[in-house]
Amino acid sequence: MSVAMQSIMENASPKRRYCFFILQQNLSSENQEKLLNQVVAFPQFSLSFIDVKQYLKSYAFKIREEDKICYTAETFFRLLLPWILADYDKALYFDGDTVCRIDVAEIFDLDLQDKLLAAVREFHGAAWYYKPNKTHNQSKKIYNEVLANLQQKDDYFQAGVLLWNLAGFREDWSIEKLLTLAVSKIWRLVDQDVLNFIAENKTLLLPAKYNYTVLFSELVKYLPKYLQEEYYEAGKDPKIIHYKPWDSLAYIQHFEFFWQYAVKSPFLKIIIANMKAKDLILTTPLHRHIRKCGWKFLLKCLFSREF
Repeated sequence: MSVAMQSIMENASPKRRYCFFILQQNLSSENQEKLLNQVVAFPQFSLSFIDVKQYLKSYAFKIREEDKICYTAETFFRLLLPWILADYDKALYFDGDTVCRIDVAEIFDLDLQDKLLAAVREFHGAAWYYKPNKTHNQSKKIYNEVLANLQQKDDYFQAGVLLWNLAGFREDWSIEKLLTLAVSKIWRLVDQDVLNFIAENKTLLLPAKYNYTVLFSELVKYLPKYLQEEYYEAGKDPKIIHYKPWDSLAYIQHFEFFWQYAVKSPFLKIIIANMKAKDLILTTPLHRHIRKCGWKFLLKCLFSREF
């Protein structure tokens, strides 16, 4: 999150005002102070911490046991934005594993008209959806009830970068109604599924360059041609990069931009320690990793990326 904030601040216009809102329930006072000190260097920015406990007392979000390694209940917090930010008509949401290379005002200034959200398609999900001859385990793993039931399957979007029509949400939904829907079942892709379910045909679809996530090339080939072209074009010069470093032991495309901002984060030592713990930064000889994972797996990772 700190790295994402640094990238946003460095690319922002000095002539505009920006407000960070961090939704949290257990963020330590020490970490809050570090983030506040980080923001102080940019006078056009302010930072507020919002404790969401008061909104969630009667709700328990359901996440599949096997998915808890990827998702926590905090991912549902973004559903609260229209009511937490009751004095605002629009807001931008970013996942913490993103890096912005543009002034975010470029997205904020878009005219949503009657749309509830602006977002980028979920290219990864679309590729798996179109992949033929999936094994039973693959189908079970990536099956997505919401995507499968959309009128336009290609329009399922990724919720890591969102422009919210907060006023429009408040007109169409109450916080009680939305949270009741969110806890009514186990959603395969948690709050992202919830938003796709309620915002079908009410989403302004943005080009892939505004939320670019690296895919294995073996998946990209299953996308419809027009989505392939959009994806490859975005990869040449992405404006917002959504990193998934835990997905790979191989080269991570555009990761140099992550480090460009990470080295200025007050959490740099923690970032490096976490990466070492996940073997994303090798601290043991490569032959030991080969022995552990096997040559075939390692070569598959190395040669299935688009460089």
